[in-house]
Amino acid sequence: MGLKKELFNQKVVPLPNFPRNSRKSQVNYTDLFPPVKDQGYCGACWAFTSVSLLEYISRKNNGSDFYSEQCLIDCDMGDGGCEGGWPGNGLAYVRDYGISDGSTYVYKAYNDTCMKDEFPSIFTIDDVCTYDIDGDEEKLRQLVNIKPVIACIGTTDGFTSYSRGIFYDKLCPSNAVDHAVTIVGYGSDGKGKDYWIIRNSWGENWGMKGYGLMARNRKNHCGIASYPIVVC
Repeated sequence: MGLKKELFNQKVVPLPNFPRNSRKSQVNYTDLFPPVKDQGYCGACWAFTSVSLLEYISRKNNGSDFYSEQCLIDCDMGDGGCEGGWPGNGLAYVRDYGISDGSTYVYKAYNDTCMKDEFPSIFTIDDVCTYDIDGDEEKLRQLVNIKPVIACIGTTDGFTSYSRGIFYDKLCPSNAVDHAVTIVGYGSDGKGKDYWIIRNSWGENWGMKGYGLMARNRKNHCGIASYPIVVC
């Protein structure tokens, strides 16, 4: 885990008007991501979700770059390293300063001295957006139609031990977020139950090789539609 809502300081902007010509039954971007990584005992879900969007952009453009979570942990002073952070801050750091190569500035799972001078930036972004959708999952679906989205969620013991199927826990809080995941698609099962496809950062032993399905259209279950963050 490692999400700290108190560090959230980005401007929230209205969702753009998307064309309403798409009632897709499913979207799945998983093929455009590298294997799921493991944050270990470092509370850096905020850094891993930030990097996941960058690596998606690289692969969408026929690249294969890996970017450095450790760079964000060590150098992003707007966040708390392994003590937690906010994905929007991490992406704002990439916008302002860029991010290093993850194959050279390797992950250590602990806070260390910033080494961005030794490992220069290889990638940057134009901007980061947090959208005001007030828990509306249909608006979130419209956004996921366009690109993967970072979601800030509440978790329970059931989420921690999840292995397969569509995760739903009536005890999962929608107003007390403590973890960040990447929404990489959505769909419905054969019984008509809707789900989000999420990419976690707890290694491939969690869920289905690091991915999971979370209940969709269940009144903003776990707060999944509360703070959608994207590269914009």
